[in-house]
Amino acid sequence: NTQAILQWCACDTGRTFMASKRSTVIRDLKRSMPGSILLDAGEAFGSVSALRRGGMDEIQRAQTQLSIMESIGYDLGVLGPDALLLGEEFLGRLRSTSIAWLCANVRGPVGSGQETATAVTRSVGEHRVGLVALASRRLFTDIPVGAGWVMEEADIAYAGVTASTSPAPDLWVAFGPLEEEDVHKLLAAPSPPAAEISSCPA
Repeated sequence: NTQAILQWCACDTGRTFMASKRSTVIRDLKRSMPGSILLDAGEAFGSVSALRRGGMDEIQRAQTQLSIMESIGYDLGVLGPDALLLGEEFLGRLRSTSIAWLCANVRGPVGSGQETATAVTRSVGEHRVGLVALASRRLFTDIPVGAGWVMEEADIAYAGVTASTSPAPDLWVAFGPLEEEDVHKLLAAPSPPAAEISSCPA
């Protein structure tokens, strides 16, 4: 966990965490753990409240952060409310990157070019790992989405994804900006339990 949000200085926590330092930490971790998967668990481009206030400054900051994530070598990220608030042009930029942007319970309409992948399966050593991104529905309140978008509760979407993935992976990992209530529902899901749930505080 190198913090959920890429930023130049985490002054509010009393720690400096420059992008170059993060790049070095991640590079060293990848060298020591070959085959590891690097993901962002949500709000990579800022909190919803900050984005509502920000205007062009926040868009430029988000574009810079996306470039940093690409250069560091992120594998996966959550297509959450922060990305939707930044507009269709920014969503297009996201989709042109090598990073897989996922969200199982908030998905663009099929056939529109705005489809959102729900999950991916990756090989890690001798094991197959299923990674599913989820975001609490409440976070999308009052955020404009286009016609035809699907919005489900996180546990319902998780159950659907795990039931429809064949062959089933050896392990499921759920990640994203989830509220405590959603995490409890996922842990109690009758479908294959997620052995790990990584939640960016929502």
